[in-house]
Amino acid sequence: PPGAAACALGLAVALAATGDRDRLEEAADLYQQVAVADPSWVAALAGLATALMGLGRPIEAARVLTAVPPTHPLRAEALTLACHAMEHGAYDEMVASAAGERVRTAASGSRNPADAALAAALYTAALAALSRGETVGANVGGVAPSPAALARAAEVALLDLADATPDGAERHRLLETANRTRPWSLW
Repeated sequence: PPGAAACALGLAVALAATGDRDRLEEAADLYQQVAVADPSWVAALAGLATALMGLGRPIEAARVLTAVPPTHPLRAEALTLACHAMEHGAYDEMVASAAGERVRTAASGSRNPADAALAAALYTAALAALSRGETVGANVGGVAPSPAALARAAEVALLDLADATPDGAERHRLLETANRTRPWSLW
């Protein structure tokens, strides 16, 4: 019926807000129902991913975020969140491939802030995976899977993001992060 998805989404938000694990499971189920009914409803995908993160399932959350349609204006932000989930969970080739495809289309130096943030998150997630002893495939967003190459790519992406950031304090934080990444890029 008309409005059913919106009602389910509203109930899911309320259930998730309780902080109770059982209610979070219910919220995840409702978010999933809405997302399956209409995958372009990004609020349902984001809610499902958030619920899955809250349930300790970061890779499932990351995979959900790759379902944001490629033409959606929040695709880069969704993939950035997915990469952050990989940084703190296990590396996932499906997620990395979706993010890498987007990163390869936006050349360094001409990236908008969302694409620069995505590139930095992807390369940082790959570096974290390598430090955990995981493999990351033949390339990551067009970059060789070595610590030095990935660190240099992360540094450049962070510098791109700093250049595009109007907030002085945030720009300073990004430059500091890029500087902390630099020693790794000198291997």
